[in-house]
Order: sequence, then C-alpha cells, then structure tokens
Amino acid sequence: MQGRPAMQQRRKDDWAPGPVDVVSPFPAGEALYRAAVGWMAEGAAAEPTANGDGAHPPDRAGWLRLWRRLQLPDRLVAYGEQLARARTEGEVYAALAAHAVRVVGGYACLVFVPRDSPAVLRPAIDPGLRCDAALLSIAEPPACPGVVGAVHAAAGGPFAGLRPLFADEGAAALALAPFGARGALALMERRQRRAFAADDWELLRVLGVQAEAALERCAAWRRLAAPAACDPATGLAGPEHVHAVIAHAVAAAAWGEPVAVAMLAIDGLGGAAHPHGPAEADRLTRAVAELARDAAGERGIALRHADDEILLVLPGASATDAARVVAAMRERLARRVSVHAGIVEHAAGACIPVELAGRAAAALPPRGAGGRR
Repeated sequence: MQGRPAMQQRRKDDWAPGPVDVVSPFPAGEALYRAAVGWMAEGAAAEPTANGDGAHPPDRAGWLRLWRRLQLPDRLVAYGEQLARARTEGEVYAALAAHAVRVVGGYACLVFVPRDSPAVLRPAIDPGLRCDAALLSIAEPPACPGVVGAVHAAAGGPFAGLRPLFADEGAAALALAPFGARGALALMERRQRRAFAADDWELLRVLGVQAEAALERCAAWRRLAAPAACDPATGLAGPEHVHAVIAHAVAAAAWGEPVAVAMLAIDGLGGAAHPHGPAEADRLTRAVAELARDAAGERGIALRHADDEILLVLPGASATDAARVVAAMRERLARRVSVHAGIVEHAAGACIPVELAGRAAAALPPRGAGGRR
C-alpha cells in the first residue's frame, strides 16, 4: 500500500506532456510543429472548469488551422492516390467531396454540376444528408468564390435551391467556389464563427483543378475502352459501334470513293437450336466470325449486329465488290450454314449512318424466302 502513491506519480509523469522543444518529424514545418505541440501541452495542463471539462487555451480556431496545415501534405497525397484509382466520374466527385472536408475543414461538401439541364446545377453524387438531394440546386455557377448564408438563400435568386441546407441541415454558411467550366463546390460549415481565409479558397481551387484532370483522364479512358469493347463470343465489335464505324467509313469516302455495307443473315448462327449442341454452335460462331473478319480485309471491319447477323463495312468497295466477298463466304460455309445478304453502296455525299445500316438490313430477303428461316 505504501508503494501506490509512488506508482501513481510515475504513471502521471509518464503521461505528462513532454517539453515543447522536441525534434519535429517534419523538418520543413518546424515552426508549425512546435506551435501544435505547444498548444497540446497548454491544453493538457489547463485547470478543470466547474463542469469538469478542460479549459481550452486561447485561439483554438487558430490552432486547428495550424493543425490542418500540418496534416496537409499527407492528406493531399491521399487525395491524389484516390483520384488516380478513380475510373468513373462518380468516383472522382466522391473523392473531391470527401477530401475537401478533410483538407479545408467543414461538415460536408457538395459538388454541383449540370445534370438534367445545362442551365441548372445539381449535386453530382448523393451527399448523404438528411435533406433530399433532389431538392438542392444552383441556378447558375458562381463567378468567383464567396460565402453564402441563410439570408442569401431566403432572398431567392440563384441560391434559392440551397435553402434545405440551412433549414434542415443546420448550415451556418456555405463556402461556394467555381468548379470546372460550369460547376460549383459548396462546403457546408455549421460553426457560426467560422471564417474562410484566403488559403481555404486556394485549397478548394487546387482540389477542384486536380479533380478536373481526373475527369479528363476518365473521359479519355472511356474513349480508349469503347473501341476495344467487343462481342465476347466472336471477338467482333458489338452493335453499339455500328453507327460510329459507318460514319468513319463515309467520312473517309468524302472524295468520291464508294463504301459498301453488307448485312449478312446466317442461319443457325445464334446456336440455340443447333443439332449438335451448344459447344458445336459456339465453334461455328467463332469460325464464321473469323471468316467475316478475313472478308473485311485490312480496310474494312466486321461487326456483330445481332445473334444471327454480321455487318460488313467495306470502304473503297462497290456493291459488286461486296457481292463477290459474300459469294466467297457462302462457298466456304456452304456445308455448314446458309448465308443471306443485303448489300447497299454509298458514294460521296450526305449520308446518315443509321440510314445506311437500315438500308442494308432492308435489302435482306424476307424470312422464309429463299430458304431463310
């Protein structure tokens, strides 16, 4: 029992704050680190108040700003890493909203972009607030950064659609900043005494610029991935690429070179009722696709238009040339399937790609005619 006070004293000494003059793990921010540790030491040594809470040292808001600055490098690195992993616009917006709160400080951040209408900005993602995100809107993007209060929202105008944030979410102020060409960042703050400094606005701008670069990368990724997407059964481009491929071929033929389009209906290519089972049907489908790819040549392209239809786009080929290509395919597939073709030719001039594909489909013999099922 006699040793207990000494043990308690040792524990108290172990947990007592160390001296302010310590070695900073952040050499570049030595003064900032010293200020942060000094504030913590002062707070730990403060006398308890009547209600049992520790007495906070003066200028707590200033220290919190210093503490955020101390953590800024690590948080910006984490933000950059999350943006680098983003593959969709939604993931970019989610990263921007989350890290704006962590880096600048606040309760929540909303990213407003044109969605249903280019004239109205709405939240890009669900902010996870109590109010209905569908009710939030900004009539026009802000021309410059600024603070929006409940008075501005109640007065109507471009910020009237932000009223639920003040009425339902208890927002004291919104730090509103431009984002991209026609977007806005709305950082919600619930503290009445919060003042947004110049470095807060600069950080919002930097975070927005990084998010814009990530959005451009996602768009480029989609552009690169779309041509690479193909029908998994055949390896041919899918029906979503038909119009783009025909449009490209027509544009290349603007100087008078013809373009032939052949719609091939191949009996049994769907494979649902193949007499030798689905495995043989899959092998037949791949064989026909390979033959169609060879028939298209280096300049043309073969696309799977439907289960039993393949579209050949042949730049520089006339209808006669396309007929010869189809005849060669029929000869090679004569013992396995029947091939029916609708062929159209387009010379230089105005053309809507969907019309060209439709004309080729209309040129197919009717089902039940000429042996077609």
